[in-house]
Amino acid sequence: MNQLPAYIQNRPSRGLAARVSQNLGTSAPPYLSILGGKFTLVDAAGNEQLIPTYEGDPNKVMRGQAAGPYADVLIIDVNDHISRIFYDVDFDPNAQSYQPPACFSHNGIGPSKLSAKPQAPTCAACPNAVWGSATSNVSGKGIPACAQYQFISVLVAGHDTPFLLRIPPNSLKNYRAYAEQFRGQQFDMDQVITRLSFISQGTLAFIPFDWAPADMLGKSDTLILAKATDAMVGRLDTPIQGALLAPTTVPATPIAAPPAPAAAAPLRSTDPVGAATPAALAASSAPSNGRRRRNTAAAAEQAAPQQAAQAPFMPQPNPAAPANPPAAGPSFGMPPSVPPNPELAATLDNLFGPAK
Repeated sequence: MNQLPAYIQNRPSRGLAARVSQNLGTSAPPYLSILGGKFTLVDAAGNEQLIPTYEGDPNKVMRGQAAGPYADVLIIDVNDHISRIFYDVDFDPNAQSYQPPACFSHNGIGPSKLSAKPQAPTCAACPNAVWGSATSNVSGKGIPACAQYQFISVLVAGHDTPFLLRIPPNSLKNYRAYAEQFRGQQFDMDQVITRLSFISQGTLAFIPFDWAPADMLGKSDTLILAKATDAMVGRLDTPIQGALLAPTTVPATPIAAPPAPAAAAPLRSTDPVGAATPAALAASSAPSNGRRRRNTAAAAEQAAPQQAAQAPFMPQPNPAAPANPPAAGPSFGMPPSVPPNPELAATLDNLFGPAK
């Protein structure tokens, strides 16, 4: 159906689909899952494909990080705010499907207007954002019940589609330290291939591995220019109620008048000015469930109008992470593990300092 019937061509649209997307969100964006200590690409249709790259020598340490699964990515976009996600039910890793979060925010102000159960008017006033409002199952220490994530968008070699990566709370310190290495440099992290690996279960390491190839930089420029990653990282999220500016009123000031006759009327003053106005806020994004692999949220990220096409992968079984490097070269995702360029590694070490 490439040609519209003549009687439909000039019929104006009432924007029904756009209104549904605004209310309910759209399908989940492609994302890079780190569940189970593996790197898995999940497309918009929920099909999964394991990234098979693996540093297989258990006695080898690559620039300060132990051997294991890894993924080489180009970071192309980052949300300007930390995302907050709150679940009112415990996570069941054996569940066939996972519930979306009760409350979430990507806007840095308050619960998203797509939150199912907003917990407070603002994130700053929310009791679930307080340290000690929950207890870590791993450390036994107090943590916020509403977890913090950094949403970023990455490119993977061999794919034109960007993928969402939700950096979990226990990896934020490592990510911040990685970003600090680029401050003051003549280049940024969107020009360097970042190698993701695991320090421990669910805790990521970030390593500068290589300069980004020209073709990936070209794809990145095209996507950013089209704002194709805005919805993915949560930039379009809107608080559930707009924050109003505090009203400002200028006191009435008497108007200076020329001399008047003795019977002149009394002087009059001006009316107050400066009524309160609503703050301009962005359009909303939909929730992203950091603990799901297939369909990450019931109301998923609202796609930007310019969002790149997202063709699903061919459905394939999801194998467990290999104990040894794959015998044959992968037909999907990143190329097999290769040693870093010695000259480039030395250059990166000079720029960043050696990995500790």
